[in-house]
Amino acid sequence: MPRTHLPTQLAPASAWLIEDYRRAAVRSQPAAGGLAQVELPQVPQDELWLVERIVVHCTSSNQTAARLYLDSIAPAGVLDGSRAGNFDVADQGSPIQVPGGSVLICQWTGADNNAVGTMRVQYVVLKQRR
Repeated sequence: MPRTHLPTQLAPASAWLIEDYRRAAVRSQPAAGGLAQVELPQVPQDELWLVERIVVHCTSSNQTAARLYLDSIAPAGVLDGSRAGNFDVADQGSPIQVPGGSVLICQWTGADNNAVGTMRVQYVVLKQRR
């Protein structure tokens, strides 16, 4: 005799809703040993940030490279980068997702001692709703 499969109710799905459009700017401490670094505050657990635009600038007279990382300075954490770290703009056609609990970090390499790096970020904040 064939088995009959009845539909079962699923738990309510969560949804991401646009909460806000934000901009942030962070400035590094003076560079030492060729490195300058900044990080944005940790993303709240119930949020997802969609990074649409990033501008990096460094006051170094030497040419710098800038790399964007998620959570840690490690090859597995690289999100984006530029060989023109003294000034460059990344206008993301496909936004970078930064999930809740994560930290966005920018590091400049090749900087003169005492050079300062600045990162400006434009992003959409999504809030999780149940």
